[in-house]
Amino acid sequence: MKLKKLILPMMAFVFAIGMAFATVDLKPDLEMIEMEAQDYVLTPDGVVAIAEINCGMGEINCEARLAEGEPAYPVFDDQALKNRKKGSGQVVELY
Repeated sequence: MKLKKLILPMMAFVFAIGMAFATVDLKPDLEMIEMEAQDYVLTPDGVVAIAEINCGMGEINCEARLAEGEPAYPVFDDQALKNRKKGSGQVVELY
């Protein structure tokens, strides 16, 4: 009986300390949210990050025009320029 009175409180204390290190940080990672909400346009001057755009539904590569009179540039979902954004094929005007 004395053993239970000694061991059980010690085990509860050890488990409580262990659980203190097992908690999860529930704050959202703002950097990841910002990265997910961006598209990337490949221009002759380099890659330009833009806000997420709606290219419509479809399987045709999306293009965007950054300024009036400029040509349309390809739009990518990732900064590495590996995944072209798909849509209805219309050119999205961003100016």
